[in-house]
Amino acid sequence: MKCVSLLCVLFLVQICYAQSSNRKKQKVSYAKGTLFLSWGYNRAAYTRSDIQFAGPRYDFTLEKASASDRPDKFGLVYFKPNTLTIPQYNLRLGYYIANHWSLSLGTDHYKYVLDDKNEVLVNGYIEPGLDPTGEWSGTYDNTLVVTDRNTFHYENTDGCNYLRTEFARTDQWFYLGQKQQFIFSTMFGLGVGPIVSVNDLTFAGTKTMRTYSFSGFGTSGSAAMRFEFFKRIFLQTRVGGGYINQTRVKTRPGSNVNYAKQQFGFITYDISFGVLFYLPVKNGCNTCPHW
Repeated sequence: MKCVSLLCVLFLVQICYAQSSNRKKQKVSYAKGTLFLSWGYNRAAYTRSDIQFAGPRYDFTLEKASASDRPDKFGLVYFKPNTLTIPQYNLRLGYYIANHWSLSLGTDHYKYVLDDKNEVLVNGYIEPGLDPTGEWSGTYDNTLVVTDRNTFHYENTDGCNYLRTEFARTDQWFYLGQKQQFIFSTMFGLGVGPIVSVNDLTFAGTKTMRTYSFSGFGTSGSAAMRFEFFKRIFLQTRVGGGYINQTRVKTRPGSNVNYAKQQFGFITYDISFGVLFYLPVKNGCNTCPHW
C-alpha cells in the first residue's frame, strides 16, 4: 500500500508539473491575454459629397463639394507633449481576446476641410438679407456657385474624430534571431464607432469655432503590417478606408437648429509606434492540487 500511495503522489506531482509547463505564459504578440498600446499620425482623403446646411432662415445644399485633410508641417509639434494632439493622430488600446483575435478601442483624429474656390451646385433657400457679406440670397435651383473662404467656409479641423472599435486578426509570418528579436506580422480589421465633430463655420457674416457634437457614425476596414522588436515594441503601417455618415453636425454653439449634414467615403494611411504587455497567468499551475 505504501508503494501504491507513493506512486499516486508521484503521478499527481508529474501532472501538476506538466500542466504548469503547458500553462507557462509565452511572449507571443498575438496570444490571448496580450495588451497593446499605440500612437501615430495619419493622412486622409475624402470623396466628394453633398453637404446640407440648415438653420432658422436658411436650408440649402452644396452638391458634390470637395474637401481635403490638413496635416501639420513636420516639426516639434509631433514630439512636444503639449502639442501631440494637434496633428492628425491615431490612439489605440487593444487586447487579444483569443489567439490571433484582438478587440481594440481608440480615436482616429481626422481633419476635414472644405476646399476653397469650390465649384458647386447650390439647391435650397437663403432668406434675403441674411448674408450681407457673401450676398447669398433667395432660392437656388442647381445654381453654380464658387465658394470664397472669406465669406463661406466649413471645416472640422479640431476633429472629425472617429471613435473606432475594431475587431482584428493578427498573423505572424516570419521572425529573425534565436530569441525572435524581430518579427513580421499582418493585421486585418473591421471597425465601427461614433463621430465627434468639432466644427468651424463662416457664413452670413458670422464665424463660429469649436462647436462640439456627436454628429454621426463611421464604419471602416483596414490592413496593416507590424514590425516587432524584442517582443516589446513595434512599428506599424496601416491603410484603411470606410464610410462616414454625419447625420447632424452642430454649426453654431448653443443652438440645436443650426446644423450640417453629409455622407462621404474616405481612405487613410497612418504610421504608429506601440508597446506590448504580456499579462501573466493568475495561477501558473491553475487546476493543479496544492500540497
